Amino acid sequence: MKLGELIRPETVKLDLNASDKWEAIEEIVDLLVSNHELKTCDRDSILASVLDREKSMSTGIGKGVGIPHATCDQLEQVLGVYARLKAPIDFEAIDGQPVQHLVLMLIPKDQYQQHIKTLAGIARIMNNPSARDGLNQAQTADDIVDIIQQSEAV
Repeated sequence: MKLGELIRPETVKLDLNASDKWEAIEEIVDLLVSNHELKTCDRDSILASVLDREKSMSTGIGKGVGIPHATCDQLEQVLGVYARLKAPIDFEAIDGQPVQHLVLMLIPKDQYQQHIKTLAGIARIMNNPSARDGLNQAQTADDIVDIIQQSEAV
């Protein structure tokens, strides 16, 4: 699955105001709950899965990007959120740089292999300086989706 198929305007959060990575992860999981893509009753266990994954090893891949993710029994399809932080935060990224772009991925346990391909695709987009610049300058959720889709088309 490509990121451009996963991220839709309603799963984009611009100017996320979070003081640390734990708060940021909680807020982007809550976006899926508020959009009725995650059941309220599953929220805590799914959030715990993402937080546990992050505690085991940071998903800050460098260049201002974090890809928090987890596999979840409760899901039937892959869910994702793109968030641009209002101010960069420490994410314990591999390059030591703060993170401004987050891509949350929640993957059904039986689709684990697909998640590896999607993560690789996200890394390719985010390693592209012009794509990152476009994401930094985007004004709307539709702009974000367009930039992601155009980056994947290259």
